Amino acid sequence: MSKSKMIEKLVKAFNADNHFYEIIDTNLTLEREWNGDFIVIRFCKGINHDQCMRYMNDLRSKMIKRFFINESDASIAFNIKAFPFFLKKKNIQLSKEGMKYVTPVNEGIVFNLKCYLMFSFAKDIEGKLGKIFGVEYIDNLITSEEFDQKYYLYSTDFGNKKVRDKFIELFQSDIASYGKIASELFEVEDNCVRIRDIFGNNTMLIHNIMQRNLWFSGRYLETPISKNKLVEAVKIRIVDLIDARLNLTVHSILRAPYLDSKEDTILIPIVKDCGGFFRLLYQKETSAINEIFDFTILNNVDKCIPEDYLINLLGEKSYRTGVYGIDFYDKKISCCVMSKLIEESVVNIDGELEIDSILSSHKKKQYLQSNPPSSIDEGASVCTSLLRSTNFSFNKSPCNKSSCALLNKNSEFLQESHERPSSVILENHLTEFTDQQVILKKMLSH
Repeated sequence: MSKSKMIEKLVKAFNADNHFYEIIDTNLTLEREWNGDFIVIRFCKGINHDQCMRYMNDLRSKMIKRFFINESDASIAFNIKAFPFFLKKKNIQLSKEGMKYVTPVNEGIVFNLKCYLMFSFAKDIEGKLGKIFGVEYIDNLITSEEFDQKYYLYSTDFGNKKVRDKFIELFQSDIASYGKIASELFEVEDNCVRIRDIFGNNTMLIHNIMQRNLWFSGRYLETPISKNKLVEAVKIRIVDLIDARLNLTVHSILRAPYLDSKEDTILIPIVKDCGGFFRLLYQKETSAINEIFDFTILNNVDKCIPEDYLINLLGEKSYRTGVYGIDFYDKKISCCVMSKLIEESVVNIDGELEIDSILSSHKKKQYLQSNPPSSIDEGASVCTSLLRSTNFSFNKSPCNKSSCALLNKNSEFLQESHERPSSVILENHLTEFTDQQVILKKMLSH
C-alpha cells in the first residue's frame, strides 16, 4: 500500500479516536494534489478567519491536555513544530464552499498522528493499571520520558518492575487482538518502557483500531439523548444527512435491543405520513437511504428484535410487513454510518460537526438527475407534509392505522411542538412501550 494510503488511514483513525473518546470533533481529510498530499479541515459557510483559528487553537490545546499538562511537557513526545501543534494563519483558505485549513503533509505530521494514536492506546492500558494498583498510586508513580522520535512512539518510567511488567503484559495482549504485530515491540531499560513504531507500514493495524473506535461509537448510540449531548448531536446528523440528500424527513427514532442483548443498538426511523400518522419506512425509502451511504445500512430487522417488543409496538400482524432499522451492533454498518457522518460534515461556529448542506445539496441534485420521480414511482403523488420537495417521491399508500395506532396517540402533541422536522428527534426506548401507550421521552429541536 502506498504512503498516501497509510496517511489516509492515520487521518481517519485520528478522527475516529477523537470521536470515541469525546475529545473534540474533527473532520480531517487527506487530499491529493499535483504537488503533494494535504490535510484539510473544512468549516461551514459563514465562519470567518478568526473563528477558524479559534477552533484550530482549541484542537491543539485539547490534544496537549489529553496527555500532558502543557506544551513544554508535550514536547517530550510530540513534534510541536508540526501540525496540529504548529499552526499558521496563512493556511486558512477561502473557497466557494467556505473556509478551510490546509497544510501540506510532512514527516512531522505523520509522526504526530502515529504518536497520538499510540498515546491513546497506551493511556487505556495505564487506566487498567489504575484499576489494578489504584489510580492515585499509578498517577504518582509513572512519568513520561523523552525518546528518540526516529525509532519510538512512546516512553514511560513505571517506577517499579511489577507495574512495568504488568503494563507490558496488558499492552501485548490488547494490541495482539488487532492483528499481527512485530515481536520486538519494546525496549526495556530499568523500569522504563519504550515502544517502537508499531504502525510503520502496518495499515491493517491502523485500520482495525479505527474500526474498533467507530464500531463502539455506533453501539454507544444506544445511550438516551438526554444523557449525552454528543450522542444527541450524532443522531441529529444522521437525520439531517438523510433530509439534506433526499428531503425525506425522519420524524423520530426508536431504540430497540438486538434479541437477548442488553444493548439497544437498533435504531428504527419513523416518518410522518400524509394523514398525520406515524409509520415505518417503506422499502423504496430504505433503498434510497442506503444509496446515500453506499452500503446497506437499513435492513428488515423484525427477526432481530424480540417478538414481544414488536407485538407491543405494532400489533400482532402489522409488524410482519417489515421493520427497517439500523443495527449498530453490526460492525460494518456501524463503521459505515459513523465514517459517512464525519466525511460529509463541516466544523460549525461552535466547534462541532454538522452536515455539509452545500455538499449534500450537490449530491442530491446528482441523485435526482439519475433517479427522476417518474422512475422511482410512476404516477405517485407527493405528500408535502412528509416530503418538502416535489422533486422526489416514494410509493404512497394509505397509512395502516392498526400498525401505527400506538404512535398516533401522540400525533397531536407532536404537531404542536414540531416546527422543523429535519432537526427533531423523538427518541423512545422500546422497553417503555405498553399495549396502551407510547412514552415519548424527549423532543429535540435546534
